[in-house]
Amino acid sequence: MVPNVRDTLIFPLEKIKNSQKNFDKNKFFLFPLITYLCGMFEILIPIYDVKLLVSIGQSDKEFLSSLKKTKFKCGRQCLIPDAEAYFIPFEGAHLLIRCKHKLKKPSHIGILSHEVLHATIYILHRAGFRLTKHSEEAFTYLQEYIITQILKQSKWKN
Repeated sequence: MVPNVRDTLIFPLEKIKNSQKNFDKNKFFLFPLITYLCGMFEILIPIYDVKLLVSIGQSDKEFLSSLKKTKFKCGRQCLIPDAEAYFIPFEGAHLLIRCKHKLKKPSHIGILSHEVLHATIYILHRAGFRLTKHSEEAFTYLQEYIITQILKQSKWKN
C-alpha cells in the first residue's frame, strides 16, 4: 500500500530528528543513532526503521576489520574490487554505503551523493513510495539528511 503522499510528502528534518529521540533501541542490533566504529559508522533512520552502515576512506583490510565488529555478516562478498564506491542492501532494513576514498574533492562528494541516492530510493521504495513529481520532496529530504549525517561524521571540511 502506498502511503498517503499528502500526509508524508513534506516531512521536515525535525520529524526525522524527533523520531530518533524516541525510537526503540531493541529494533537495531548495534548502538544508538550514530556510532563510530574505526572509520565506519552507523546512521539510524528510525522513521523508516533503517540502519545505514557507512565506510569512508578505509582500505579493504580496515573495512573488513571494522565490518567484523558489527553484526553485518557479509565478509569478503562486501568487497567490490572495481568499484570506487557502492551501496549494498542487507536483510531489508540494514544497508551499507562504502566509499573507498576520503571525501577530499568535489568529485568524491558527487560519488557519495550517487550512492546515497541508491540508498534513498531503496529506503523509500521499501516504505511504499515511488518517485513521482508528488513524492520527490520525500526523496530529496531523506537524501539531504543522509548526506549531511555522513559529512558530519566523516568530519568533512570544504
